Amino acid sequence: MELELTPTQALRRRLWREVAGALQAGTLVAKVEDLAKSLTPFWRERGQSEAAARQAAAGHVRCALGLNPHPAGGETLAQAAQRALETGTPETPTIVAVPGACAGCRDMECAAEAACVTGALKKGPAGTVQVDNERCLNCGLCIGACRAAALSDKAEIVQVAKLLLDGRGPVAAVVAPAFAGQFGPDVFGEEVAAALREFGFHRVVEVALGADVITIKEAEEYLRRIRRGDPFMITSCCCPPFIRLVQKFRPRLAHLISDSVSPMIAIGRLEKAEHPDTRVVFIGPCIAKKSEARQRELADAVDFVLTFEEAAALLEAGGITVPRRAAAPALRDASHDGRIYGHTGGVTAAIMRSIAKLAPGTAVAARQGNGIKECSELLKKAEAGELKATFLEGMACPGGCVGGPGKLVPPEVGRQEVDEFAAEAPVLEAVSNERARSLYARHATAVNLTSVKPPDPVSPADK
Repeated sequence: MELELTPTQALRRRLWREVAGALQAGTLVAKVEDLAKSLTPFWRERGQSEAAARQAAAGHVRCALGLNPHPAGGETLAQAAQRALETGTPETPTIVAVPGACAGCRDMECAAEAACVTGALKKGPAGTVQVDNERCLNCGLCIGACRAAALSDKAEIVQVAKLLLDGRGPVAAVVAPAFAGQFGPDVFGEEVAAALREFGFHRVVEVALGADVITIKEAEEYLRRIRRGDPFMITSCCCPPFIRLVQKFRPRLAHLISDSVSPMIAIGRLEKAEHPDTRVVFIGPCIAKKSEARQRELADAVDFVLTFEEAAALLEAGGITVPRRAAAPALRDASHDGRIYGHTGGVTAAIMRSIAKLAPGTAVAARQGNGIKECSELLKKAEAGELKATFLEGMACPGGCVGGPGKLVPPEVGRQEVDEFAAEAPVLEAVSNERARSLYARHATAVNLTSVKPPDPVSPADK
């Protein structure tokens, strides 16, 4: 079952395919102006002037190159493409308003604003949308919701393709737990791994292995916290928008957050500890992972981030089809419980089972926030002392990671596929995964698996 695309999603996928195809053909610099011209009808059909439509199209092309949408110093698109190829570093911030795209939703509610729970989207001149980066969670839910394609993140397609084409060293693809079924029904680890290796990746590793390591760490942390009298523990270190929501908007609860890094950061650092010359590319459904990977304190772990949509565009441009059943060895990195991190409730189930193994009979009263709005409501209750729980999991996207903005299939399909792939795992509990336990034992002191200082909170008067 394929995802029914909004016009905005269809536009972005077309753009990534064409950028990736031009990269493969070596014609990116020569083709970007024509590519921008081909996009202008999208905004002309929505009532924008020719000049505004051209500005919006050029802005989206620049974002697809990993650059900010506003040209600096009169830079042409061809010059921007050349710079993207030469610098190899995506620009910040992750989510931006695209100039010329928004005319203001005058006859209906702004869907992008409705998707944002923190008020990060503001109205600028003539009612056009602007992004307040201090309030933005980088979840990306507003991007797909916006009918005018007035918001975008920065694709890292150019940077990843250049990394692989340069051949300066091994590159590992670390695939998020939500990847099962994203590239076709019952297309699991070995099929996706075979396609990525054909494209040029040297190794393919499950981020679920990092989830196993973090599950072991968080199960031990939960036991320590409960024994010292903490009221409850907040987790979902795998979901940066949720953690950012707590830290910036509910700072009185921030000390209750698990101190673990995310499974993505954990597996990136562990990969580099095991293979020091390796570069790491994360592939998943999450736009927020781009900003997480760019955080100064975490930037050593993952070099670039692709969404499933962007990875699919690269594979298509390379003429690579993900096989329905591969002859490659099965991926057997992770436990069942590491793999179910891909959907809401999976983190809770994984940690509870490992707690039960480590300390049988320990009580865990768990709650899960499914989607950023539900997470926000649960945090309000927690701050007011009304939450009856000792363990709180939050997932910003409805359905969990399988509902992320970079997904390829509907969340309900993704959840089913994740559970089917998890059932193939060699062990059930993370704490029973000998590979994860070995990695944890070998690298727990040398590799930093502890999260960094939270960002400054938003003023309570400004919430």
